Amino acid sequence: MANETRNTNKALRSSPYTEEKLNKNNQDMYCVDDTNYKNNNSSNGIVDKTANVLSSAKDDVKSFIHDVEKKADDTWNSLTDKSSQALQATKSKVSNYVDEAEKRKDQMYNTTNREMNTYSKQGWLS
Repeated sequence: MANETRNTNKALRSSPYTEEKLNKNNQDMYCVDDTNYKNNNSSNGIVDKTANVLSSAKDDVKSFIHDVEKKADDTWNSLTDKSSQALQATKSKVSNYVDEAEKRKDQMYNTTNREMNTYSKQGWLS
């Protein structure tokens, strides 16, 4: 197959028909407008279209990646905020429990001291 292609290419190069004449013949066969021919029927037109499609796809992929990164950042920030809020709420509850325990301890101490004073005044502890 490769030899056939090489032989064909050699034959075309040694042909009395130059590439310019072949292109002119093709152009006359397919269309009248030169720009239309170049854009739609030549390999350069196909390459240009392919490059445009690939460039557009590349832009779409970049946009998609940017959107995914933004969503990931937003999700991370949201989770961080929620965990921070939950941690703060837990700290607040623990602090309230500690405060309540301190108050009860003080109340028990005061009550015990009062009772001890009362008992000692009444002579029960002597």
